[in-house]
Amino acid sequence: MIFTKLPATSLRSRIAAQIREAILTGTLREGDRLVERTLAVELGASVTSVREAIIELETEGFLRKKPNSATRVTRLTRNDVEKIFNVRRVLEAYAVEQACRKATPEQARRLELVYAEMVKCTH
Repeated sequence: MIFTKLPATSLRSRIAAQIREAILTGTLREGDRLVERTLAVELGASVTSVREAIIELETEGFLRKKPNSATRVTRLTRNDVEKIFNVRRVLEAYAVEQACRKATPEQARRLELVYAEMVKCTH
C-alpha cells in the first residue's frame, strides 16, 4: 500500500472539539447558554453541523439540552465530581497498568523523561 489512511474528522467533530476545548479551558463556564444559530454564524458552519456537535457533547456530559429550551454548559455538583473522579481513578490505573505491560524500553525511557520534566516544572 502506498498511502496511509487519513483521519476522517468531520465538521461536526471539529466543532465539538472547539466547544469542548472552550469548556475545558473555562472560556465557556458552567451554566453558560449556547445558541445554535449564533454558534453557526461564529464558526461559519451550518446549524445542522452545530446541532450534531451539541448532541455529541451532550452524550459526553459537557452540555445539557432541555427540549424546546436552552442548551447550557453542564453544571456539576460536588457529588457529580466525586463520582467522576472515582471512575477515573479506576480506569486510569487500569490504563497505566496496560501501558506498562505493552510499552517498549524506548517508550518507557521517553515517559521517564517527560515525567522528569513535569516534576522539574513543579519546583
